Amino acid sequence: MLARLRLALAPLLALMVNASCVQQTATQAAAVCPPVAQTAEDSASLPALREKAQAEGAVRVIVQIAAPPGGAQPAMGGMQRMASDAFRRAGVSYVEPLTPRLPYVVAEVTAEQLDALYPDPRFPAWSEDRIARATLAESGPLVQAPQLWAAGGRGAGQSVAILDTGVDAAHPFLAGRVVTEACFSTTSVANRSSSVCPNNQSEQTGAGAARPCNAAGCEHGTHVAGIAAGRGTDFSGMAPDAEIIAVQVFSRFTGAACGGQSPCVASFTSDQIRALDFVLQQAATRSVASANMSLGGGRSTTACDTDLTKPVIDQLRAAGIATVIASGNDGFRDSVSFPGCISSAVTVGATSKSDEVASFSNCGPQVDLHAPGVNINSSANERFASFSGTSMATPHVAGAFAALRSLHTNATVDQIEAALKSSGRDVGGRPRILLLDASNALAANAPAEPAMANDGLQGQIAALAAMPEAPARFIITVESPQALARAETAARAAGASYVGRMGGQNMLAIEATPAQARALAASGAVTGIQPDRTARPQN
Repeated sequence: MLARLRLALAPLLALMVNASCVQQTATQAAAVCPPVAQTAEDSASLPALREKAQAEGAVRVIVQIAAPPGGAQPAMGGMQRMASDAFRRAGVSYVEPLTPRLPYVVAEVTAEQLDALYPDPRFPAWSEDRIARATLAESGPLVQAPQLWAAGGRGAGQSVAILDTGVDAAHPFLAGRVVTEACFSTTSVANRSSSVCPNNQSEQTGAGAARPCNAAGCEHGTHVAGIAAGRGTDFSGMAPDAEIIAVQVFSRFTGAACGGQSPCVASFTSDQIRALDFVLQQAATRSVASANMSLGGGRSTTACDTDLTKPVIDQLRAAGIATVIASGNDGFRDSVSFPGCISSAVTVGATSKSDEVASFSNCGPQVDLHAPGVNINSSANERFASFSGTSMATPHVAGAFAALRSLHTNATVDQIEAALKSSGRDVGGRPRILLLDASNALAANAPAEPAMANDGLQGQIAALAAMPEAPARFIITVESPQALARAETAARAAGASYVGRMGGQNMLAIEATPAQARALAASGAVTGIQPDRTARPQN
């Protein structure tokens, strides 16, 4: 029960912006993640804050709460209530916790209130709550997304699965792009959780199944989906022509499990596994490039490959689908959260627009890639909003897989990940993604086909062009058992009305028109194609 509860209460990562960054110890390699510079910030000083408060009547601040002496760790909610009470006694009319998981409150204070509260040792750190401008329009160019779009890599023909708090399919940034929906959510009396699926059951599929849940933080999934595959007039996500598979994997919790604001949402590992299996099933009918999991909890300093989520992640990878997971927002220098510690996942840390590792970003040795994750503007339920977190960095990478796969349809997960790593900019010992450079690396490293094999396939394509345009049956071959699932997806994408495996052979039987067969043969997903001829008894 305790283990299940620990895994269940994976903290939602969307708003964990200001988590402190643990300093690097002597035993940690500097290349893994550099220590965060401890430089003084003039705008956080009392004179600077007081000057602004006097000029504008009040200043909005974020204030850290110190744990009381004695060693015992108090409940976060109790610390935040203490701080709120102290501020209200000083005459502050607006004060509230920043998030239920961090020892911060946000308040609007006058110069006189600052004079009274700033010296209080219970509030050791202050910062102005600055206004951040929309920045997805900045993070796209930073990772070379527009250049890849210009080269044709916009995600067309690919899907990105968003395993999160649900997706607002009617949002203008996403409208018409959500093609499949599902919900996996748990009602547990012992854990005080309830399903948020629209049908109030533990599972639902079909239109509307992944609508956003109804609790604090439930716009998280819509925001993540926009970063991966949103499409707008002023700015877009990483793969603006990709389809979205929306899967709601969170449950509604109440009481002490929330550690503060109740109700809250969290995701059971079992629901995540069910969702990943659903995504794997979708690969039978569409080309799925990646599954995004901007969630996590706990801490692991090593690969956690005994976790029962790993087998389905391995199956997805073999089917050509990358499972892209956030590293977590605790500022750990030597570790990441579950399930990002699984070695076959693609684990992502967050960087700023100035290419510094974000102070909140976990950056243990399991981190594979970095992407922008600070002040990212994207779709939120019925609006746009800027959030920070590794939750925001992760869909940059999930979308990148779709954008690159649309241009390099035969590339495997291993090849795309290797290209992103080899071409990225070194930030804190991990590559920050550069999409066009990764595309160039994929093109440069594409294996050359033997001349006879290439000539053979080209001859087969030419023979297809001479056939009358009527549905027919064909046999196609692929290079390996691992390529079968990808070829099945490509065949259906080309319009084949029937696709079936042929025992244990690296072959598929399909029914399609010659034009559809030619499109499949030219896609790079197959190594050979010929008509499925008929034979008669010889008697």
